[in-house]
Amino acid sequence: KLLTGEVRLAGFDGEWEEVRFDMVFSRIPSKKYQIKTRDYLEDGLYPVVDQGKNKIIAYSNQKDKLLKIKSEGIIVFGDHTREMKYVDFDFIVGADGTQLLITKKKFDIKFYYYHLLIKRIPDTGYNRHFKFLKEMTFNSPPLQEQKAIAQILSTADKEIDLLNQELEQVKLQKKGLMQLLLTGIIRVKS
Repeated sequence: KLLTGEVRLAGFDGEWEEVRFDMVFSRIPSKKYQIKTRDYLEDGLYPVVDQGKNKIIAYSNQKDKLLKIKSEGIIVFGDHTREMKYVDFDFIVGADGTQLLITKKKFDIKFYYYHLLIKRIPDTGYNRHFKFLKEMTFNSPPLQEQKAIAQILSTADKEIDLLNQELEQVKLQKKGLMQLLLTGIIRVKS
């Protein structure tokens, strides 16, 4: 509800306006930063980001393909997969179908990243989906409110990441305990 203006943060009362996708975003051509799947490495100097689920899919040592990211970050959209990623580090673009988006001056990229995450993009199979993004409109608060909302949502994301890391640790502990118990190395007293 923070992203729609139904719930407002204390201290903000400016009007929200409806804005079109092309008023908010600019595309960065990705071809010159792109490498082929066959050129992916398991280890390397630079991360490769593509349109798949994982944020980093591989690595590369091709410095000439490195896309330098400004501090505010960039949105990576999977044209075929509809995957949306916020990236705030330098990377190389992997394979085809990756759209790179930045926001224009009076728009906060993190706020609009979260906005895009809640938008419904129709699944038309292995087709291009960017056309659906270009038709979108957004409710847009003043820039300072955008930044405040994005900060709250980023903090929630960090908390979720920490909880997921804890969950993975507990799963590993359980697996180790199961091995000890099910092999009889550790016995349970009745």
